[in-house]
Amino acid sequence: MMQPFKPNDTLLDHAVPMSDILQQLQSQLAEFKALKTQMNLTGAPTTPPPSGYSVEVPESTISSAQSSAINLAAPPHLAPK
Repeated sequence: MMQPFKPNDTLLDHAVPMSDILQQLQSQLAEFKALKTQMNLTGAPTTPPPSGYSVEVPESTISSAQSSAINLAAPPHLAPK
């Protein structure tokens, strides 16, 4: 089994403020968008999706996701018995 911390370490020893995490994610997203824009401007070929992968999302999936509330219940196979 994998142990994410060294012996005697606690979660608080590795905690980072959420503002730092969000700032890092925003900078990574900006870097990604800039790279993607640069690739599109240079005409670089894009990698096709793997076989069996569909980029299109069925309309029924979109409408049901928009109209339904978040379900926080555990899936049936994980629900306590």
